[in-house]
Amino acid sequence: MEKHEKEIIEMRRREALTKMSAIDEFKALDEYKEAVEGAASSYFDEGFDLCKKQINILHLDLDVHDLQIDPNLVDKDEEEEKDVPDANLP
Repeated sequence: MEKHEKEIIEMRRREALTKMSAIDEFKALDEYKEAVEGAASSYFDEGFDLCKKQINILHLDLDVHDLQIDPNLVDKDEEEEKDVPDANLP
């Protein structure tokens, strides 16, 4: 009986390793990366639209309907983040 339990444990360990390997391989695929980037982009775009609505409600004198996200600002922010050392690192 003990022999079978050890075999079962070993089989479960191998199964877990196989699953982890399959997940890692899937995450490395370009299709996965594109899907994640697309979902994130859509999510943040919806948040930006919601922000514009809130600004419009709070500040009636501002016209933000045609306001778009400036991709150049995103690139600048990423460069600045690279230049700033992480305070959490030792």
